[in-house]
Amino acid sequence: MGTTQVVLAIIGAVLGSSVISSAITAGVSWRLGVRGDERAARTDEATARRDTIADRDDLIDQLQDELVQVRTRLTAVEREQALDQAWARTLVDQIYRGDPPPPRPRPTTL
Repeated sequence: MGTTQVVLAIIGAVLGSSVISSAITAGVSWRLGVRGDERAARTDEATARRDTIADRDDLIDQLQDELVQVRTRLTAVEREQALDQAWARTLVDQIYRGDPPPPRPRPTTL
């Protein structure tokens, strides 16, 4: 056998194995039911899932920001309430002591 025939035999074997492996892959894919349309549907589903996860993460970030704002407002309201309670105690104490009007000014700090 000449060198040309050996080279052609090797090329034929390589091409043959490539064709066989492609045929096996196609057969397995067909058996598993993963065709072009289904592959596209799975890709679309994965993209939608990724978008949903991104939307969820954005919503979590937004809710965390709102929570910080609510806590800040709550702190301010609690401070004002404490000031009002301190003033009310001062007025009640003034009444019980029998001090004359005018009432004492509202405190601005605790």
